[in-house]
Amino acid sequence: MFEWIWGIAIVAMLVVVIALFGRRIKGAFSPAASARFDTTEIPPDDPETREFIVRDDQTGSRLQFLTLHEQGRVVNIVVPPKHLRTGVEVDLFEAALPSAPQVVRWTWPQTTPDGYAALQIIARRMPHLEFVDASGNRVP
Repeated sequence: MFEWIWGIAIVAMLVVVIALFGRRIKGAFSPAASARFDTTEIPPDDPETREFIVRDDQTGSRLQFLTLHEQGRVVNIVVPPKHLRTGVEVDLFEAALPSAPQVVRWTWPQTTPDGYAALQIIARRMPHLEFVDASGNRVP
C-alpha cells in the first residue's frame, strides 16, 4: 500500500517540477537560445550615425562599430585572453555585417599584430569591401 503512495507522490513532484520549469526548459532548446551572436543598436553620440555592439555569448568577446552612410568604423574590439588567436574577431565582424549592409568602406582601430592579421583575413574573405587600418593605409 505504501509503495503506491510513494509512487504517486514522486509522480506528483515530477509534474510540479515540469510545470514550474517547463517554460525555461523549452527556451533552452529553442533555436533563439542557441544564437551565438547578439547585435544591439545603441544610442550614438552623433545623431547622423548608427552605433552597434556585437556580443559573442560563447567567448565573451564584443565588437563595437558605428556607421555613417557608406562608411563604417570599428570603434572597439574586446577579446578575452583565453580566446586570442582563435579567429573571434573575424566571426564578430561577419556577425556585424547584416546590421550594416550599405557600408562598403571600413576603418579599423589601432590593433595588435594578431588583430591586424585578423583584419587581413577579413579583407581577403570580403574583396568587395574596402578596409583601412588606423594609419590610413588600405589593407591588402
